[in-house]
Amino acid sequence: MNIFETNEIRTHKDATEGITCVYHKAEGRPEDHRMHLNSMCEIYIFVAGEADYIVESRCFPLEPYDVLILNPYEPHTPLLKGRELYERFYFLVPVDSFVFMDNDPMDVLLKENKKGNNRISLPPEKKEQLKGLLETFKTGWQRRDRVASLSAYSAFLGILSLLGGHILGQSLGEPAGTEGYKETDDMPPIILDVLRYIEKHLAEDFSEEDLAANFHISAPYLSRLFKNKIKMGLKKYVLLRRVGVAKKVLSSGKSVTETCFECGFNDCSYFIKVFKTYTGVTPYKYQMLSKNQRME
Repeated sequence: MNIFETNEIRTHKDATEGITCVYHKAEGRPEDHRMHLNSMCEIYIFVAGEADYIVESRCFPLEPYDVLILNPYEPHTPLLKGRELYERFYFLVPVDSFVFMDNDPMDVLLKENKKGNNRISLPPEKKEQLKGLLETFKTGWQRRDRVASLSAYSAFLGILSLLGGHILGQSLGEPAGTEGYKETDDMPPIILDVLRYIEKHLAEDFSEEDLAANFHISAPYLSRLFKNKIKMGLKKYVLLRRVGVAKKVLSSGKSVTETCFECGFNDCSYFIKVFKTYTGVTPYKYQMLSKNQRME
């Protein structure tokens, strides 16, 4: 069985983009999933399969109906453990989707994310509520008529309300479900240590050899182990992470030259080449596009 559906919700006429909604159910193929990043917030809901999920330097084991909240430009990837059924929903939400509301329903989720708590694991009764909302969303979304679309949108807002209410409830002592962050047993500790080291030293100039020497192992061994577990070469991961940071820095208004050195590149020509390879545009053009979107 292979189901892939995508659709878009536009929350208000001035939004730069609509909310992209995806439901995917298929045989899991570990080789098809690579570390990537988005320019939007992402709400990822794991439904079925056997997988862990890496977000920056954190690795989360997943249970059915666990939710991940991902900030823009956070590198992330699922790590599938086999070729069994893999089912999930995800919603890509532009940061300006709810600017027309006095209280942005994404705020609570993103504040929790900034604490490093990407995963929300609901207690059983709230997971049942989430299942019902997702079913309502999927049914209304698939019909695509006006009434059904409103039902789907209402269900999506219900999901945001459920997740936000759960986070706020935890601060008042309500049951938290399972532990918010727990390292998976399937990821070698040294890989998690390397990911943390990269995050801490991203603005510095270092090579694979430097990384390997810091952890007292050989560079070829580290390279093989990293690629085997992360499904991406070590050098490519570092470049992807730096491009993600560069997008944020450029959007803040800093020049291309300032961004280049702040993100760990020591040559502007190389930085421009790498940035264009990963994004399809030069850093300057990306900055202009980002500025124009904010002004619209």
